[in-house]
Amino acid sequence: MSLTVKVSCDVNAPMEVLWETLCDVKNRPTFVSRVTKVEFKKRSKNHGLVTIHPEEFVHQEGSLWVVESLFQGKTFRSIDSITSLRKPNTSDNDKTASVQISSQFLDKRFSTRNRAVHIGTFTIEALNEKRCRLHGSLGFLPGGCWGALDLWMRKRQIQKLAPLWMREYLTEFATEAEKRSGKQ
Repeated sequence: MSLTVKVSCDVNAPMEVLWETLCDVKNRPTFVSRVTKVEFKKRSKNHGLVTIHPEEFVHQEGSLWVVESLFQGKTFRSIDSITSLRKPNTSDNDKTASVQISSQFLDKRFSTRNRAVHIGTFTIEALNEKRCRLHGSLGFLPGGCWGALDLWMRKRQIQKLAPLWMREYLTEFATEAEKRSGKQ
């Protein structure tokens, strides 16, 4: 059993500016209200995940970072990874760009119980040279029997709340992109 939520929002900024905003992981705590901290990581053969300086971070497939977020007054940590990436290509009139991020909670209250993975996909559709539309989908993939049972029991709650969270998230990206393009 899986569950997917989809939301869209129009943005008064060029596709390239919105793309730069989506890729700006380092500054997310300044414009995404739920994000309080970001730590950049890389895989090391001998040491597992090691922390790297933000300047070493490259936004590409396989890139990793740990996000600390606030939700209902509680702090949660998750590890995010780019699983697929399609940059805007203005040279061939491509009208879309997308990034898919896999996220898994690091907190024991989640990770030991169900090992759920959340897949967030953000797609930018150019409407014209100065406007675009940001589409977001959030997929919930449970891990194991307990995770599937937990998802089944909370399905209605997730279907009610997840679109609100996702819309808030997209709106914050849109607002930041509009500020960056000087249109707000």
